[in-house]
Amino acid sequence: MLSCHVNISVSPDELYECGECKKCTPESALNYPFNKDLENSQDLVDELKLLIESNTILKCQETEENKNPDLLVIDISINNFLLCRVEAKYLEGKAFVKSEKFIGLKPKEVLVIDEPKLKHYFECKKSDRLRFKREIPLFVVWKFDRPCEDIGGITVFQEIDELQEIYNKERERYFKRKKADNDFVDGKRKGIIDKYHYSIKETEPIWKLIPKIFDIAEKYNLCELRTPTLISSPKGIYKDIDIREVEIEHLKILATKKNDYQEEAKVELKRRNGELS
Repeated sequence: MLSCHVNISVSPDELYECGECKKCTPESALNYPFNKDLENSQDLVDELKLLIESNTILKCQETEENKNPDLLVIDISINNFLLCRVEAKYLEGKAFVKSEKFIGLKPKEVLVIDEPKLKHYFECKKSDRLRFKREIPLFVVWKFDRPCEDIGGITVFQEIDELQEIYNKERERYFKRKKADNDFVDGKRKGIIDKYHYSIKETEPIWKLIPKIFDIAEKYNLCELRTPTLISSPKGIYKDIDIREVEIEHLKILATKKNDYQEEAKVELKRRNGELS
C-alpha cells in the first residue's frame, strides 16, 4: 500500500543526514537496468490506479500518447471529463551519495526525474490549458524505495506548476550522469542521462492526493464524487467515512497521539474550528 509515515513538511534536517549504514557508496556502479525500471514503474502505476479507483468513482486510463503522464483521471459518467493527470516515478537502489557536492541536496532527500520528460510535462500542462480552456492539474508521484530504514518506502507527490517554479529558480539541480551498458537496448540508448532533482521537503505525502482530487471535482461542481470512501493515511485505513470528513478525522487522531504530525494537526484543528483566523 502506498503510504508516507514521515511529516516531510516539518521534519528536521537531521532526518536527511546519512548514517553509518554504508548501504550506498560514493562511486556509482553504473547499473541502470532499463527494463527492470520499466517493470517497477508499471507496478507503481497499477498501485496508483488502485488508490484512485478504490477511493473515488473516477476511472484511470493509461495514456496512449508517448511521453505524456502515465494516467488520465476521468469521470466516465460525464463524457470522460478529465480532472487531472498523474505520473509515476519509482526510485529504488542506492542514493546519489555525492549529491550535496554537485546539486546542493542531501542524498536522502533527493528525488530524481529525467529532465527531457520533466520539460514535456511542463508542455503537457500548457497544451491542456489551450485545448480544454481550463487548468488540468498534473501530479508527479515518487515512490522513494531507497534502502534507508527511516524514510525508505515513502510515497510523495507534487503538482507540476510547483515543480516548474522550482525548476526555473534552481537550475543548479541539473546533473548529467555517465552512460552505462544497460542504458542500451538492441543497440539503441534508452536510458536517459540528463537528470533534474527535487527535495522530498518540496513535496506532499501521498495520503493528501485523494483529497486534492476531490477538491478539483468540487471546483467543477462534481459534488457527487464525494461518496463514502477508503483513505490510506499515516495512521491506517478509514472505512465508510464521507470524504468531507476524512481530513478532520485524520487530524483528530494525529493530534491526540505522539507522531511527526501532532503539533501541526493541533493547529489545523483549531483553525478549522474557528479558533484561529
